[in-house]
Amino acid sequence: MKLKHLTIAAAAMLTASGTAFAQQAGDTMVSAGWFHLSPQVSSDPLHVTGSNIPGLASQVNSRLGNTGANVDDADTLGLTLTHFFTDNIAVEGVFGVPPKFRLYGTGSLALPGGGSLASAKQWSPAVLLKYYFGKANDTWRPFVGIGASYFWYSNIELTPGFQSLASNALTGGSGGNTTAQLTNSWAPVFNAGLNWNVDKHWTLAFSVSYIPVSTTAKLTTTRGPITTTSEAKVKLNPVVTFLSLGYRF
Repeated sequence: MKLKHLTIAAAAMLTASGTAFAQQAGDTMVSAGWFHLSPQVSSDPLHVTGSNIPGLASQVNSRLGNTGANVDDADTLGLTLTHFFTDNIAVEGVFGVPPKFRLYGTGSLALPGGGSLASAKQWSPAVLLKYYFGKANDTWRPFVGIGASYFWYSNIELTPGFQSLASNALTGGSGGNTTAQLTNSWAPVFNAGLNWNVDKHWTLAFSVSYIPVSTTAKLTTTRGPITTTSEAKVKLNPVVTFLSLGYRF
């Protein structure tokens, strides 16, 4: 009888441990954590697209040499919602508080003291199709994912230093005003990471994503009757790391 009872107890423990960490078909998980975005920036030279200044008319549709830009890293709160359609296949929505990026000039666009040219908030929700390796009851589950993200920008602000630089460079004098727009775009997302299923509800996860994306900054600089338009394409291509804590229903 003792052996029988021990066998039954062992079987019960194995059954419990087999389901304790399950990420299985029908499960939904909500996660929150820390996004670190590290743009891998390259940019084209500033391109003059239009001007009513006689002296600059010859430069229209030409690029100004030794001009470029860089973007610093940013951190923000990230949120995800994941639903498992099978034990291995899930769809995930990725959201977060829009991070604020600062743009810096290089070459002749660099400001004295290294000040920034502009800042903007980036919105980039994404949807991922993910594949989880291993079995539903594994404690450690690596995963890969692919999806798409839509990028747009708000709160675009140009610094006084850039206003002065643009006025002199693009209208031939001081006192001008420059406004900017950043183009929106779709981008693919490539993702990989690892889940540590702490218990039947809680999961710690770490992932890395690469997003090849670019935007075009379109500038309009005016000084009295003088107007000059210009633009520069900036490849952002951020590497995004995400450390999160999730709760599974």
